[in-house]
Amino acid sequence: MFKNFTTQVVLFSMFIVLPVGSYLYLKRGLEYRKAIKSSLSYEKELQIQTDLDTTVTKIFGNTTVFLSNKENQIIIKVFDQFKDAPSFQLVTDLSKPELFGEYNNFVVLDSAAFNRLCINNSAQTGFLVDKNMKVRRLIKGGISQDSAKILVEQIAYLLPNK
Repeated sequence: MFKNFTTQVVLFSMFIVLPVGSYLYLKRGLEYRKAIKSSLSYEKELQIQTDLDTTVTKIFGNTTVFLSNKENQIIIKVFDQFKDAPSFQLVTDLSKPELFGEYNNFVVLDSAAFNRLCINNSAQTGFLVDKNMKVRRLIKGGISQDSAKILVEQIAYLLPNK
């Protein structure tokens, strides 16, 4: 009798509880990715001036974040999280790039060039560019901790898309 009951519980768990739990878990993940995708609905061609052509060749094919040096703490947080990702790049006008060591995915522009890029692309503080050189998010004004978290999630969403 006990053996029969145990068998029924195991079978119930395997054929009912496990599939339902998996379905609910995967559904939450899908909804999460859809929400991030909808927050990246802005799409505009990156506007670059001709004097930055060498920077353009480095950007193409990478998920690139342009962040002003006004956002020092956010730059450090974002760079630390994605510095080892092969298709990630950070472009900034930071005055002390030595803080980031020797990484190929860190580009420093002079402040005038960085500001021209922001103005040409309707941003104030920075913007997020996908591998196809489309601006996916504009950053206007300061970045709060919550919007920094959203930025990190958006970068993570764009990185694996090849």
